[in-house]
Amino acid sequence: MRQAFGPEWIATLTAGIGRNIVEPSDRGHFWDRDADGRTTFYDSQSWLHTREYRDFAFCSDVAEIAGRPMEIEAVNFFFDAVFARSAGMQFRTPLHQDEPYWSVEGFDVCSAWMPLVPVERASALEFVAGLHRWTQKFRQENFGALAGDGRDRVEFDDGTMSFPDIEGKRGRLRDPRMGHGAR
Repeated sequence: MRQAFGPEWIATLTAGIGRNIVEPSDRGHFWDRDADGRTTFYDSQSWLHTREYRDFAFCSDVAEIAGRPMEIEAVNFFFDAVFARSAGMQFRTPLHQDEPYWSVEGFDVCSAWMPLVPVERASALEFVAGLHRWTQKFRQENFGALAGDGRDRVEFDDGTMSFPDIEGKRGRLRDPRMGHGAR
């Protein structure tokens, strides 16, 4: 999704994250905090109380963009998840699928990921090619229990798809069964 969203949407979402961290929902929490005070913040269903997220979900082109690869004209928004890491924070997100965490499933569902700041390849989202076609699903994990001691490290094999550095206005659409993780 190159240049899919202009600087106004990046600014809107950045402001929303700032507000969300200060005013998290009941689901919001810090997964990790290092000795230097850097954090990994998570929240979901935040669009219900964070105007900037709601505006993006319902007023931007994200629904149209999500519908194109699925070749459908109507897209329903049902969930958001916010991950915000302080610059320099070392918190790995282990290999997982999104779908087991949701109340929907199927091949007409997609997940959109969009960084709001530049992301170096060394800490970018990584995907395992073909995993979305497996019949097996991975169990849910509490990533907050994986607090930076290395036990959450996932060694990817040759089936891993890595992406290059990604600008803050680019993102990825993917099948929610696609295995992915981040450094």
